[in-house]
Amino acid sequence: MDKKKDLIQMLEKIQNPNHLAMVYGFVKRMYLEEQKEREKKHE
Repeated sequence: MDKKKDLIQMLEKIQNPNHLAMVYGFVKRMYLEEQKEREKKHE
C-alpha cells in the first residue's frame, strides 16, 4: 500500500472542507506516529 498515492487520490476527491479537516487530522496523526517510531530507533 502506497500511503502517499492514496493520500493524493483522497485529496483530489475532496471538495468538502469538512473532509479536508478530517484528512488533515489523519495525516497529522500518521506523521506524529512516524516521528515516534524514528525516535525509538535513535535510542
